Amino acid sequence: SHFLSLIPDPIYLVTTLSFYKGFLKEKCTQSLDTQKKWKNDCNLTKLDETTWEKIYLKSFLYTKSYKLSYFQFKLLHRRIPTNKFLYTIKVKDNSLCTFWKTDIETLIHIFWTCEIVQTFWRSLEKWFQSNLLLPSTKGIDKVDAVGLSSKSENISIGFCKIVARYYIFKSKLQEKIPSIGGFLKVMKHYEIIEREFLPENESYSKWKPLQTHSQQRDLMRVRQNKKYVNHCNYL
Repeated sequence: SHFLSLIPDPIYLVTTLSFYKGFLKEKCTQSLDTQKKWKNDCNLTKLDETTWEKIYLKSFLYTKSYKLSYFQFKLLHRRIPTNKFLYTIKVKDNSLCTFWKTDIETLIHIFWTCEIVQTFWRSLEKWFQSNLLLPSTKGIDKVDAVGLSSKSENISIGFCKIVARYYIFKSKLQEKIPSIGGFLKVMKHYEIIEREFLPENESYSKWKPLQTHSQQRDLMRVRQNKKYVNHCNYL
């Protein structure tokens, strides 16, 4: 077969790595059908091979979590089971949205067009803006919602968006309405994990912007109170 031509000659030179690379070269081709569906869902036109490569690699820049990276990989390759698919294979009784129960649940619906999910994204926007992570003029669109933007962004924001997508899907599985409170609990879980395994400087650069804007206000109040008490004691 053609695959055998990828194996170096003589045969005893074959290693696990060379075999694996040959297998990838032969089998791992881009899913053009998947890309076409995303282009239709998000009204995208200018996405060449290089752009898709950037999109596929972005999640690995923002998180060290295998679970989150694998989830994003499955989402981009449209391997996330929706009620439409589950109904087709007779696992679900209907194809309606888990949250709203009126529209058919497709990928673009569950991660963007559903009114309940839209409310969650708007709440996340406000959370970003209140913590000075996004300007008030910049929001989240459907390209952000599914992770199809190839533009580089702040590592903290990129990480939050991956967690938000994972949280929406987790809420779907649990049949719970997604909320900022629930999202922050998931964020806290991954903060603990990543602080444990990331180098201190990398952990600091990722988590400081997510925490200090709210926590610094509390910390400043504590410091101001201490200064006031010390001043009173001095008097």
